[in-house]
Amino acid sequence: MTKIAIISERDNIWALPVWQKTIPILQKNGMDIVGIWVCPAKLGRLRGVDIPKWYFNTLGAFDFTKLGLFSLFSQLRRRLRQYTRNGIGNFSSLAKHYGIDYYECDDPNSPKVVAMLKSAQVEILITWVGYILKNQVLGAPQTGSINKHASILPSYQGLFPYLWAYISAAPQGVSFHIMNENFDRGDILLQQDVPKPIVESSMVGFYLYVYEHFSKMLLEAIKNMIAGNFIVPQETTSSVFGLPSREDINRFRKAGGKIIRWQDIFKAP
Repeated sequence: MTKIAIISERDNIWALPVWQKTIPILQKNGMDIVGIWVCPAKLGRLRGVDIPKWYFNTLGAFDFTKLGLFSLFSQLRRRLRQYTRNGIGNFSSLAKHYGIDYYECDDPNSPKVVAMLKSAQVEILITWVGYILKNQVLGAPQTGSINKHASILPSYQGLFPYLWAYISAAPQGVSFHIMNENFDRGDILLQQDVPKPIVESSMVGFYLYVYEHFSKMLLEAIKNMIAGNFIVPQETTSSVFGLPSREDINRFRKAGGKIIRWQDIFKAP
């Protein structure tokens, strides 16, 4: 069995339901998940309360309120499922449910994370964090580390790739790639286009689609990594972007972009 570890942000809205769907699929396909590390959320240099403050100041009160309702609806659905189905309400109960060792850290670059990866003889590390991982962590797994990025790499590396690609009317998709210290620039294991109607719906609609298909794509990326199969990227132009400003959001909206639609709220995972 391939030994796998996961490092994830403590995100109960997006990450938790995706891992809840993905972990049993990986286990059924011969993956031994030996540990999951959970770290505080990070957005660029922002942490803690600075993250929602940035969303409010940059997106404005209207979209911020709709995102808040999206979050609330997701939490209500999770609470209902927790008490009526599987008892999974957070990352700790998720790990316990699937027999996985659970850890918490303030920073995934912690020496404790490196020590665990080496002592457990982890072969593949899968990440879902906004941190730039250092070579000590990336070099600990025997085979390598995999990251998902919501663009057709090497184009639109960095933060909010959907928004920047939308402003440029560029093709949209998702890439799984090997991680190295050059952020979003490792060898590509898998790429998949996102249908244009999904792209044109909203940013939240786009990510709902991406995470609906995350499990299948990740499994294929892992198999490609084990087999040493890499793909030639569809795009050849490299570009890197940071956090958008209020002016960038206005450009996005003038191009026809939407952050979230009312109907997206009721599709919260």
